Amino acid sequence: MNRQSIIIRSPIVVLAVALFATIAGLLYMIRMQPNVAAQAPAVCRAAMVLDRSGSVGDENLDVMRAQIKQLFQFGPPSGLHDDNIQLAFWSFSSTVNPAENYDAPFNGFVSSKGVNNAFQASLSQLVSGGGTNYEQGFGYNGGVLNTHDNIDTVINAANIIVFMTDGVPNTPGSGDNNALARNVARAAVLKHRAAGKLIVGGIVGNASPGSLNYVINGADNNSTGLFHINSDYSGLGRTLSAIIGTQCDLVNPPPTAASYTLTPTVTSNDRVASGQTSANFSYNVNNSAASGSSDNVNWSVKQLLVARGQSVDPLYFGGSPYRDGYSCAKLVALVNGKANCSDVASGQRLFAAGNTSLDNDAAAATSVVLDDSWPVGTKVCMVLTLDKPTQDNSPVDRYSHATCLTVGKRPLVQVHGGDLRVGRHFVGDAAPVDDGSGNKPDPAVIATSVTPKSDGRTYGSWAEYGVFSPGLVTGFASLSGLEGGYESTLPNSQEFWSKLTFANTNNEYGLFTADDSGQGTVPDSATALLAGRSVTQDLTGVDTIAFNGNGVANGLYQKTSGNLIINGSVLEKGKTVIVDVPEGTVTISGNLSYNNGPYTDINQIPQLVIIAKTIAIKPNVTNVSAWLIANTASDGTVSTCDDPGILTSEVCNTLLTINGPIMARHLNLRRTGGAGAGGAAGDPAEIINLTGDSYLWAQNEGRSDVRAQTTFTTELPPYF
Repeated sequence: MNRQSIIIRSPIVVLAVALFATIAGLLYMIRMQPNVAAQAPAVCRAAMVLDRSGSVGDENLDVMRAQIKQLFQFGPPSGLHDDNIQLAFWSFSSTVNPAENYDAPFNGFVSSKGVNNAFQASLSQLVSGGGTNYEQGFGYNGGVLNTHDNIDTVINAANIIVFMTDGVPNTPGSGDNNALARNVARAAVLKHRAAGKLIVGGIVGNASPGSLNYVINGADNNSTGLFHINSDYSGLGRTLSAIIGTQCDLVNPPPTAASYTLTPTVTSNDRVASGQTSANFSYNVNNSAASGSSDNVNWSVKQLLVARGQSVDPLYFGGSPYRDGYSCAKLVALVNGKANCSDVASGQRLFAAGNTSLDNDAAAATSVVLDDSWPVGTKVCMVLTLDKPTQDNSPVDRYSHATCLTVGKRPLVQVHGGDLRVGRHFVGDAAPVDDGSGNKPDPAVIATSVTPKSDGRTYGSWAEYGVFSPGLVTGFASLSGLEGGYESTLPNSQEFWSKLTFANTNNEYGLFTADDSGQGTVPDSATALLAGRSVTQDLTGVDTIAFNGNGVANGLYQKTSGNLIINGSVLEKGKTVIVDVPEGTVTISGNLSYNNGPYTDINQIPQLVIIAKTIAIKPNVTNVSAWLIANTASDGTVSTCDDPGILTSEVCNTLLTINGPIMARHLNLRRTGGAGAGGAAGDPAEIINLTGDSYLWAQNEGRSDVRAQTTFTTELPPYF
């Protein structure tokens, strides 16, 4: 069932990489004006500071070593491979004895052009252990620069420090994020800044960025220039290469082009997103110059939240890639004032000839986490701006056209009182086979989505009992595994909410059988229910019918050609009605329900069975108590939303409950309700409920008055 080169005019660069238990990666950049005395050398030196605290773990250190090795290799995406770029590293955790070199192991500067064996040997000495002392990571202890083993010569040669960590400072002082640990690290950063160094920092993993923001930028909520590294360290080499490369362009900038034009663009492959999922955007600037670079240009990324129902077409500037002389106020005016506009990332850099990606610089704006309190239909639009798009003083700014996505929802379905099985064929149908050319249909799958919400839980669709599919099962829970949501703090593994999903071969969920034959067939209930029944009412010429009141006759209502509409009905006690429209569509236009009883005999249980080529349910219907059987080979579709228009959150947005079995070749779940905010996050759009009265009625229908009576018994010895 499916319902998605920062410019620094100084000669040396130091990269500080702090690696903790969970690297998540926020980058904070502070642009420094270098001292005049520090100008001139052509070599750019970058030092990486590696966190070896206990939270990192040796396995992650192994990945980190491999990623850093890529920096010395030739070619993209990670290689620097340049004699004019030299690399060094030092490491830290929380050394108790300051008489030791608390930043060892370390290695001085070497060329990045080709792997350096001594450098790699130094990296191999890293061992995970200890706490997290930011001050020592920045090469100080108690306010005094580290001079052990002459490491101060490496630190003093540095111009940029890139500091990455997955954790928060906990020493000196007591406890995570304590004031002493934060303030002494902040003092160390200020000393580096006074020496003309650029400080770049990142958090890898899920650690709070507040303390690193404060240490580098002076405020917990100032995350200027942040970048992200995956928690498994994948992509670390590529990110460091981009950061070092752009910083070294600042150290040794290319000559400014005599004439240039900059064109900003924003792109995204996402068009709809929901819950607290991330939407990905990419930012690029094209410099028309054949060689050289732009002047130093301020850039920013602006985010507009446009109210639901408001068109964002004007933000695309009629197909023009940009407009000059714009502002947030003008953008908001284009959408009739129905938007909020804010800066979400900014910086300053040169743009070399050709295309330059800003994704590392604008990392805070590349992965936008949606707020699940934003109403469905809200548009999230991103715009990239430049303050000096040409060599001239005019125009003074340039705004890219917007790239937008819509806040949507992922409606849920719940199966109560039974299993969910897909991929079987009806009795009498030939099982799909390979025609000899490899054209056998792919096995049926169950593919739904899960959505994380701000309450710390993840929600999705589920069945109360088992789930069976010859293909994969993804995002759909068995044994009510996602009922009420799944704690996001628990391991994010399908095994915890798929206890009755079969058979789970090859470490994948589903794959119950190699083909549909292993699941048996869908019983031909229609033929069984129609057998031996005479027609109670021929519906030829009848377009609309309802089954209300005690005057309804039990039996078979048949229309051999044409369509039929069933209006809202309450079937009374003791009534059994079977509607058969084998060549047409039955449209359910109102609620279908049963008399609430009480019942004193099994014979009083009412039941409505609908057999048709196609069964369609109108948007206003919220309850269908009936068997729905659509097994005609030429169609066999049950649709929960009979609306020919475009499906939006305003169409078929009420809960539909179907009380009874569904047997169909195609089940189109098209309701859009539920999946709301807060306590409504797990509400379904459809509930398919196999109720007890269906079992009792079916058992009673198959009961015979013929009895076999035991007249005597004889006990015999066992045979072997």
